[in-house]
Amino acid sequence: MYPNNFKGKELFLSLKSDEKNMIMADNTNQENRNNLNETDFAFEESAPKKKKKKKNRLARFCKKFLTFIGSTILSLFLIVIITGTIVATALTVYVMEFMENTDDVRITDMEMSYASYIYGVDKDTGENILLYEVQSTDIQCIPVKIEDVPQTVRNAFVYAEDERFYAHEGIDYKRTFAAFANYFLDFYGTAQGGSTITQQLIKNITGDNDTSPERKIREIFRAMEMEKRYPKDKILEGYLNYIGFGGSARGVQMAAIKYFGKSIDELSIAEAACLAAIPQNPEKINPFANPEANKKRQEYVLKKMYENGVISTDEYHAALNEKLIFTNSEEYKALNPEPTTIYNFTQDENTDENTDSSTDENTDEETGEKVTPYYVDAAIYEIADYLMAEYDLTQQEAIDKFKKGGYTAYLTIDFDMQEYVEEKYLNYNNFQYAGYNKFDEQPQSSFIAMDYSGNVLAVVGGIGEKTTSLGFNRAVQAKRQPGSCMKPVASYGYALENNKITWSTIFVDKPITYNGEQWPSNYSSDSVNKNWSYSSIYVFNALKLSKNTIPAQICEMCGLREIFDYSTQTLGLDLVEERYDENQGKILTDIDYSPLAVGGVTDGLTIENLVNAYMPYGNGGVYKKAHLISQLVNSADGSIILDNTGDGEQVIDPETAYVMNKLLQQVILSGTGTAAQLSNKTVAGKTGTTSNWNDICFVGLTEDFVSGIWMGYDTPSTLPAYVNSAGVWKNVIGGYANSLDTDASYPDNENVVEAYFCTSTGKLATSRCPHSGSVGYYKSSNAEYCTSH
Repeated sequence: MYPNNFKGKELFLSLKSDEKNMIMADNTNQENRNNLNETDFAFEESAPKKKKKKKNRLARFCKKFLTFIGSTILSLFLIVIITGTIVATALTVYVMEFMENTDDVRITDMEMSYASYIYGVDKDTGENILLYEVQSTDIQCIPVKIEDVPQTVRNAFVYAEDERFYAHEGIDYKRTFAAFANYFLDFYGTAQGGSTITQQLIKNITGDNDTSPERKIREIFRAMEMEKRYPKDKILEGYLNYIGFGGSARGVQMAAIKYFGKSIDELSIAEAACLAAIPQNPEKINPFANPEANKKRQEYVLKKMYENGVISTDEYHAALNEKLIFTNSEEYKALNPEPTTIYNFTQDENTDENTDSSTDENTDEETGEKVTPYYVDAAIYEIADYLMAEYDLTQQEAIDKFKKGGYTAYLTIDFDMQEYVEEKYLNYNNFQYAGYNKFDEQPQSSFIAMDYSGNVLAVVGGIGEKTTSLGFNRAVQAKRQPGSCMKPVASYGYALENNKITWSTIFVDKPITYNGEQWPSNYSSDSVNKNWSYSSIYVFNALKLSKNTIPAQICEMCGLREIFDYSTQTLGLDLVEERYDENQGKILTDIDYSPLAVGGVTDGLTIENLVNAYMPYGNGGVYKKAHLISQLVNSADGSIILDNTGDGEQVIDPETAYVMNKLLQQVILSGTGTAAQLSNKTVAGKTGTTSNWNDICFVGLTEDFVSGIWMGYDTPSTLPAYVNSAGVWKNVIGGYANSLDTDASYPDNENVVEAYFCTSTGKLATSRCPHSGSVGYYKSSNAEYCTSH
């Protein structure tokens, strides 16, 4: 066998035997050495392999550790990303909520606590007469328009409070950042204001005085929105009229009066700067409380004005050295011995209290204050009705809003008529029940008159001397049953307007079947006699004699819904369409026979509402809602909030109005209202009495105005049968109406046909028809001649 490493086979074979043996021996030794070396090598290699395994484990550990760290960091990073996204989303939603509410702040929403005024008009001179003034008990303010504020005064406040006012868009970011930083880091040791004039105005409007960042963010968005809505001068005007100046004084005009006894247009630069110094802390920097602090702040204001170039060097130094004379100083009192009188209230030098300048002698039994007249009460209730609807307020909240809201109201009242009627209501004999004074509770009455444009001319809410302010005013608040006064403004009115009846349409005086019974009865002196004659009767006679059966038949003929809509939508009556009454457990509605035929309405009607519905029958068919307020004005900016000076609306055919007026004249000439006849005026009207005599009323029309009275007990009870509503109306207003130097009757309508009617058919008579010799009045669209003769 050859050695493994022997490569020279041929050469080996050629050698001699001894040589071969020597080579083989050497080869064997070499193999042994090689084996030894391999064994040694294997031994030598065993130690490094163990170290390598250790190194591999360390590497794997390090790899796992680093992987864990990397995963952790990645997870944290993802958590941060997700959290940041959630926070960003939440913040976006939060900001969007702010943005949604940034348009809810308006300058006109300021609860300015200004004095409110009620004026009447002298019809002879056209001048406004101050009738009533409400001075807030805690705030005194006289609003001014920005054009009436001198530039010097404007500059003083702008450079004291917000020197970049005309440059920014509602936010001064430099001041805002500084205020935020101080809030968290407290650089200055006290809170720092970063609010612009716009932001301050918003805070005053909303009353949001929280010091949190949340409020500040909300305020920022609102400020930016306000700057988009209003010009700078409008914002400045609101600010100058609202800011406080210590105590009850609010607004720059009131401050000028309080501290200097001057109007703002009389202020010097130094005085303007003195006032501009106050708003930073009104109770501590006003010159009455702390003249030193005020002087220091005034000097700061003057410096700012000087630095911004709005006053010269000479003006700056002169203002610094000017001696200010305040109203609480002896020097001022010596120069001005009389108290300062502004806008009809007196401000004594030593107090902020106001003295009412009203001359009424009566005093309220509960408060000791002077009693307001009925027309003022009615005006305030009317304003309250408007504010209740506009701002979703209760009546008391609305009255309070008016009293402190800085409103000026102008009334329609006729003082001559008002004085006349008030005097009549002081005399019990005018109401035909003098013998009833022995009872604890006396019957009461109310009266209202309005012209044919809806302007209330006179209003009285009760008999006797008025003893309370803003008490119950029966003329505009008491809802009572109208009785037969309902007929012309419901059944007859609808049927005449829609050509369902004419002057002489013939009906039979008989009941209808209603709820399985014969209904209604006509008036009688007892409850047993139904007074159904079952004879024919013309419309004009049925109305003047106040038959109940004919309106019921008209309701059956024309439809309850149609008549209800005429009464409510055309003539403005406040009737109930449908209401569930929990106490009675049933649905109440005035879409029914009793309310629309004989006036048994669910809630009753005020005499104001009832008289208002008759208006179109005296002015050719035009309706205008009754009102004491001709205009309601925001005193702060002169804007008109409520305007009733426009024209009325043509709601019925002028011919319908004319014929109805003629029908109502028949009531006075020979019907139930003869007691209302006047010597110098043609009267049209209608009496109304409920079946139990709890309520009686009368509505009367002359060419000049329409008016009405109600009588009854405040707690419903039967009135004496001899009380005549038409006679009471004449006692109360007849003399005044008779005395007016105006036309005696109403203007003619040339389109209405005046003609004899056939006594057999009720249609216009021909030469062959029998007639009674009396004429009727017919609309041109419904003047049908008789064809039976």
